Amino acid sequence: MVTIAVLLVLAALWFARDLVAPLALALVLVVIVHPMRHPLERRGWPRWAATTAVVAVVYLILAVLAGLLVFAGVEFAELVVEVFPDLRVAVASVADWLVAIGLGDRVAEATASALDPAVLLGVAQGLGGGCSRS
Repeated sequence: MVTIAVLLVLAALWFARDLVAPLALALVLVVIVHPMRHPLERRGWPRWAATTAVVAVVYLILAVLAGLLVFAGVEFAELVVEVFPDLRVAVASVADWLVAIGLGDRVAEATASALDPAVLLGVAQGLGGGCSRS
């Protein structure tokens, strides 16, 4: 019974992921930033000014997170460009090994085309795009 309930909750979260993910991020940000409002009010700040400061800090956190995401994307692209020739050599050696053990040229070519770094990069970009949408 518990297993079915857990599966139903997970399925509901999966179907509502476009709504749940932003709400979860907002909840985390509120939990992190809201406690700074009360000390500001105790120091004599008006409620509207303390709330505005809290909202500004949330936007600052979001800007830093966006900057970190861009930085990580640039670093990943540089890493892929750096490792690309090594990946091509590795794929060629796998294809040569498959021919050497007697699987034939067609199997080796099919494997090499499936393991082509450009194809793998496309798959990684597709997975990354899918993750960023959820």
